Amino acid sequence: MARDAVTLVQLVENGSVASGAGTAIAPANGAVVAAKGLAGEHLILRVINTFAGAKNLTIKAGVKPPALRADLGDLVIAMAQNDDLLIKVESARFAQANGDIWLDFEAAMTGTVRAYRVRKAGVS
Repeated sequence: MARDAVTLVQLVENGSVASGAGTAIAPANGAVVAAKGLAGEHLILRVINTFAGAKNLTIKAGVKPPALRADLGDLVIAMAQNDDLLIKVESARFAQANGDIWLDFEAAMTGTVRAYRVRKAGVS
């Protein structure tokens, strides 16, 4: 399956950026965030469930290497109708071989997903 690409927005220190429209959730496709590794940075996902009911978001476990904590497995997050969640993603658990992060959505889930890079404090 070809996963839908989620645009990665770089947040800036002491500044602002447009949050973007996000990527529509398509359960048949899943989604990919082309993080390409997060050395010196954090990844924040914003997921909005617009389905008329609860649905699950799954952040897929990565592979070793680079995801040294991949043994912890997938992270399944229950989302109620109209939930708008911010999720900090750990690359050491979820990075695929090329650094990408994969998302799966429960069948019939609707909404949007956005991704943001945040530079860690003290990293230039």
